[in-house]
Amino acid sequence: MRDARIVSRFLVVILLFTAVLAPAVATSAIMQAASDPNGRFKISFPVEWQVVKTKSGSSTVIGFRPAPPGQFRPNVNVVVEGIPESISAETYAQLAKPKMEAVFNDFTVLKEGSATIARRQAYYRYYTWRPKNQGELYQVQAYFTVAHMAYVLTGTTMNNPDRVRRDLPIMRQIFETFSPIVK
Repeated sequence: MRDARIVSRFLVVILLFTAVLAPAVATSAIMQAASDPNGRFKISFPVEWQVVKTKSGSSTVIGFRPAPPGQFRPNVNVVVEGIPESISAETYAQLAKPKMEAVFNDFTVLKEGSATIARRQAYYRYYTWRPKNQGELYQVQAYFTVAHMAYVLTGTTMNNPDRVRRDLPIMRQIFETFSPIVK
C-alpha cells in the first residue's frame, strides 16, 4: 500500500532527526526566512537557530539552536511527501497515527484536532514518546495537504514542564510562518 510506505518514510525521518538534533530556546521576534531547496514551501526560524537544508529525502528543512555537546536541542523540521490523491490533512494525520503507535515507544497522544495554522486548514497532534537511550520527548505536529502534497511540521523538545513551557511558544511562532508553494 503506497500510503503505508509514505507514512513509514515519514516516521523514519522523524526518528532520525529526533534522535540526532535538539536546543535551549527563547522566543525571538527576529526571524530568518528559509525555503525548501526543491521550491515546495517557505518557513522562518529565529535568527539564532541553525537551519539545515537537504535536496533529497522527505525532510528538507530543519531548524535548531546549537547547544553544548550532549544536550538535547529543541528543533522543528518539515517533511514533504507526494501523495497519490488529494486528501485532507486530518486523513493524512490519521494514516500516520497507527504507524507512530507501532514505532514510538510509549506513544501517548495528549491532544489533537483541526485547526487553522498559518491561515491554512490543518490538523495538529501533541504527543509524548520515549526514544531508546534518551529521556521522554514532547512533540507537536501540524499536518497540511495541498493537492498531491502532504506537509508535516514537527516540533520536538524534552517532556519536562519547564522545557515545554519555554519551547512551545517559539515552535508555534515558527509554525505560523509556514507557507506551501503551490505550482
